[in-house]
Amino acid sequence: MEASGSCNGKTPCFANIQQAINSAAEGATIRVAEGRYHENLVISGSKKLVLEGGWDNNFLHRAPDANLTVIDGDINGDGIGDGGVVRIEALSGLTITLDINGFTIQNGVSEDGGGIFAMAHTSAIVILNLDGNIIRYNNSPNTAGGIGVYAQDPGANVQSTLTNNILYGNRTVGNGGAMLAASSNSINLSVTIINNTVSENFADAAGDGLSVIWLHPPCYWKHPSMSRGSTELAIAPPTGLLWEKPPAEEEWIVTTKHAVR
Repeated sequence: MEASGSCNGKTPCFANIQQAINSAAEGATIRVAEGRYHENLVISGSKKLVLEGGWDNNFLHRAPDANLTVIDGDINGDGIGDGGVVRIEALSGLTITLDINGFTIQNGVSEDGGGIFAMAHTSAIVILNLDGNIIRYNNSPNTAGGIGVYAQDPGANVQSTLTNNILYGNRTVGNGGAMLAASSNSINLSVTIINNTVSENFADAAGDGLSVIWLHPPCYWKHPSMSRGSTELAIAPPTGLLWEKPPAEEEWIVTTKHAVR
């Protein structure tokens, strides 16, 4: 898809990302041409999709620079976000699998997860993979400035993997400036964070970088250098916390079920 809706004669072609998502078949890859797209994306039905930014207008070459393809939550262009940039909500019994690769996601404002919000309801599944994105300048008046992932209902299952992303300038008045992972009535929440750069995010309550909240123990955290008392990290399970810092570990893994090297 590209903003003019022509795609150099290739079909199907769409002028905005939401149209492409709504029309995409199961397992489709949506190729997005370089440019700025002012959108508040919503995915709520069963979907398995890949979103790829960085394509040229001929859709022959893809650049690896996430700055070239921007999804901007400021619809009106007035400098004030008009909603979350990406909202993923799997209703009861549904499954959503989404890969987002090579975008800048910015200027989103939402109650929970200004940049990206992902939630699974009862017996629903969300699998979210983020690779090579820039997530910046998003805001939440509640929790999770940049990214919020939630497994809140019984049987809900949320699995999220972040690889080679940059998160900065995100803010919340609650927990999790860059990211919040939260589970209350489900034990199936998993977050894996590999080779990301997280800096200059702000949370008025706790966890400028990452905040993890579990009401169902046990939970697990592994990271080679970050201390538990760091302002970048806040973990609040009631009991059963497994805290490990293996010296050779090169990824963060946070899960309510198990930890894997």
